[in-house]
This record gives sequence, structure tokens and C-alpha cells, in this order.
Amino acid sequence: MSRRNLYVQLALSFLAAGLATGCISTPSPFPGQVDAGMRFSVAVDSIAAPDVNMQGKTYVIACAIKDVKDDDLQFKEFAKYVENALLEKGCTRVDSEQKADLVVRLSYGVGTPQTTVSTYTSSYGYSYPVGWMWFTVPPTVETTQITSYPITLVLETYDLKTAGQPSQLWKTTVTGCSRVPNNIEGGIFVVKYWNISDLRVQIPYMIAAAKDVFGSNTGRAIGTVILGSDPRVFDVMGVPAASGASHPKQRAWR
Repeated sequence: MSRRNLYVQLALSFLAAGLATGCISTPSPFPGQVDAGMRFSVAVDSIAAPDVNMQGKTYVIACAIKDVKDDDLQFKEFAKYVENALLEKGCTRVDSEQKADLVVRLSYGVGTPQTTVSTYTSSYGYSYPVGWMWFTVPPTVETTQITSYPITLVLETYDLKTAGQPSQLWKTTVTGCSRVPNNIEGGIFVVKYWNISDLRVQIPYMIAAAKDVFGSNTGRAIGTVILGSDPRVFDVMGVPAASGASHPKQRAWR
């Protein structure tokens, strides 16, 4: 074998190994997921009564949205995500309040659109000579109008074993936005935004970003970013993650 052919064969071997490693370390996108490179920015605010213990508790999930019943298909889909998340807390979902220690009330929705208008200079003015005269090109000013939709998910948990009115044990509120940044195209200096107000896309990520604080007190709303390919969403959706996938650290800002 010639030296040149040997180099080509080695290069192809390294390329194949790199592709194989990439396939193993990165989960495949979910069906219908917009893009694995999306970044979902959410804020998580959780408050809890002192000494809340979720381990070993049984619960039912009820819909807290007006005019939406517990047998609504979309509600049942999202309730299953909550069930998968609470399983990590040692809780078991049951089919009736008579068997339950707790009731988890779930609500979600898209709020009133919020429009912002911004003006910016897209090109600076300049002057140039032509013969004995000077010509001036003024700066170009552009105005953009951006509409986004606030998205909110709320979990409220009540103790069914207390006498009289059930007492609230903990409440977690997750807020997000339909404007999702994606910086795959254009590199890190150009951020491309997508409007995704589809709850079936957003809700699994919101639950995945908040599930670690269910039943606890964050003290305040905490902002965080969860990537479109985050394996925690596989756990919430009950989908097996790709072999070798690792859970990235959740990035938060105070």
C-alpha cells in the first residue's frame, strides 16, 4: 500500500470514528421537535411548606384549567410528563383520590401576545468625494416589531389527608416565551429566533427544567436555559435516551 493511500485510509477511519462518537453522545431529536439546537429559556419559581416529604406519597393529577376536563387528550399527555418527573421524587400516581395522599393540580397555557418595537442603525453614514464635490450617504435606520407569547405552567400540590380544607404543600411555576433562540445558523455572533407557541413542543422542556425543584423552595424565580437535545426531556417524555447520552449541567443565572 502506498503512503498516500495509507493516509487516506487513516483519515477515513478517524472520520468514521468521530461520526460514530457523535451519534452515541447526542440523543436523536424527538418526533416533531423543531430543532435539537434550540435553547429554551425559562424561569422556575417553587415554594413549599416546611418539612415537605414527597418520598413514598401517592397522588392523583387533576386539571386546574377552566372548562378543561381530566380526560382531555392534551392534559393527559402533559400529566404523564408530570408523572414521569415525580417518579424521581419517589411518588406514585394512583387512579382515585380515595387511594391518594396528595392531589397535584396542573395548569398551563399561552398568554396575551407581547409586542416590542425597536429601532436600530443598520448601516452608518459616510461621505465621499467626486471631483471637487462631496456626496453624503445618510445612515440607514430600520424598525423591527417583535411579537412573543408568554407560556406558563403551574403545579400546585395539596394534602388530602388533612381534616377539612386540603392544605397546600408546594407550588411550582414555570414561565417561558415563544421566542426561542437558535444560533446554529450564522455562528455564535448571529442569533436566529423562532416563534414556537406550540405547547406540545414547549411543555416537556419546561417540566424537565423544573423537575429537580418540585416539592422544594427556590426562594425566588431562577432563570435557566435547557437545550433542545437535553436528555432530561427523554426522561420526562418516557423515551429511552440514546446510548451513552450524558446529562448536561443545567445553566442558570441569578
